[in-house]
Amino acid sequence: MTVRMGAGGQLTETGSSVYTWEDVQRHCSRNDQWLVIDQKVYNITKWAERHPGGFRVIHHYAGEDATEAFTAFHPDKKFVQLFLKPLLIGELVETEPSQDRQKNDVTRVAHEVMEDARDMAEYRRQEESLRAEKRRLQERLQGVRDTHHAVRDTYRAVKITCAEKKKNTKAEIRSFELKLDQLHTQHELSQLRKRYDYLSGLIINFHL
Repeated sequence: MTVRMGAGGQLTETGSSVYTWEDVQRHCSRNDQWLVIDQKVYNITKWAERHPGGFRVIHHYAGEDATEAFTAFHPDKKFVQLFLKPLLIGELVETEPSQDRQKNDVTRVAHEVMEDARDMAEYRRQEESLRAEKRRLQERLQGVRDTHHAVRDTYRAVKITCAEKKKNTKAEIRSFELKLDQLHTQHELSQLRKRYDYLSGLIINFHL
């Protein structure tokens, strides 16, 4: 059973004061500062001026949940509890979330933005990977094209060389044939001379 107290506070059966976020958020001025750490409510109005980290840092969380910042900047919780204990004035109602609703919405949006950023980074990484793969394939394709052109040029050169050799071979064959014909003609002339000389000898002997 709880008992209503002033300024929004309530008492539990154990005598502890409990507050809602609406109660805590009303105490966010320079001269009236409350904050929440691990569901517990602290009045830091006087302590803020003596805060080792500076007034501005702790005042930034006035009326809000400072659990994450407190945990990040105060690793030795046992030591810090010596300073927190005198400032404790109660705790949040059990039905209240660990952070105020507005901050929860901001956190949710921040998480969504971070997820979008991670997705975008992954998308860009994959896009860059695909572009790199595309460049590699283009380089390979260019290499294949260069090889094809080189083979084609070599084939054309060989074809021209073969044609020239064929032409030269035909010319050599024709030249050989002409020489052969000349040899045949010379042989026939030689035979005719021999026959002529033989007949001439017979005629001379006959007259004698």
